[in-house]
Amino acid sequence: MPQNDLYRLLTLSVVSSTLKNSGVNKSRLSDLAQSVYQGARKVFAVLVILKQVQYTLDLVGHDQFRDLDQQLPFDQDEIQRKVVQDSIASDFYDQQWQFLASVFSKRLLPHELVIRTPLPITERVKIGSGSFEETYKIRIHTSHHELGKAEGASNENEFKSAGSRAFRHADQHG
Repeated sequence: MPQNDLYRLLTLSVVSSTLKNSGVNKSRLSDLAQSVYQGARKVFAVLVILKQVQYTLDLVGHDQFRDLDQQLPFDQDEIQRKVVQDSIASDFYDQQWQFLASVFSKRLLPHELVIRTPLPITERVKIGSGSFEETYKIRIHTSHHELGKAEGASNENEFKSAGSRAFRHADQHG
């Protein structure tokens, strides 16, 4: 899911009402909603998808002053330490990836990715090949880069990329 769409959907009001409807104690509701909104919207979105919003306090409540979304992906052991049920830890681990497409910027290059990290490519066109690699013109979703317009590109979302492994991997995993 594009990051800006997630942030547009999960407003403070939506987070608060979702937590309230899940039975979160009123005395903790405001602080927890604020913590989710400020740094755990991706974590919260995974719990919403799993229909396990009641575990928000377990995951977010312990780390109220840290940006949990920046710590993703969590490994299963880390989730297990915070949430008692094995099945939820396993499901959380599997579902978190759909919210982890990278945001590329010049100040964070080179950009190393965990193997299951989805690439935010919206379009790719093969423009050449050689003995060991293929070259593609790709489009990266607008909300997943801060790179500006590449030389020779028709718009700010087009880039050239050599190397087919990353794209084969992206095709195989999402």
